[in-house]
Amino acid sequence: MNQDELEWKVFREDMALIKNILARRVTIEDAPTIARNIGLRRTKTLTTDAICDLAYLVDTPDVSRNERLDFCRADLIMEATDGAGEPRYVAVEVSFTATCGDINRALRNAALLTKWTGRPAHAVVSGIYRDDRIRRRITSEDVSWHQLDAEALEVE
Repeated sequence: MNQDELEWKVFREDMALIKNILARRVTIEDAPTIARNIGLRRTKTLTTDAICDLAYLVDTPDVSRNERLDFCRADLIMEATDGAGEPRYVAVEVSFTATCGDINRALRNAALLTKWTGRPAHAVVSGIYRDDRIRRRITSEDVSWHQLDAEALEVE
């Protein structure tokens, strides 16, 4: 790889990182809307400390150290209530362009939330674009799609 190719590769990677950071920021701002769109009312967005407490305070030997660490890095975990006031959780994964990996992480995080809390959890994937391969999975699996508004990502 020559110097120009290397610089272009680094530039593309930097831009991808910036786009994902902006997408995450907008998704967190959209948290109440995300919950409402799946029939819930957000009561709280969990802090990183609270997310890690869930991952490490319950003794579940079948969950690896790496899974716990990855769970602690979840993009967004919310507490919510359903129409009857019953508590629920929502696990959201964010990517500028969502892929199957985002669906897998959202589903895994929702399953871990249910395992650790005994409460139902919903999986959501949020982004501007989605890989063509995930369109079928979003409609056929227990995962919801949250479409980000591209204009909301504009930096003022």
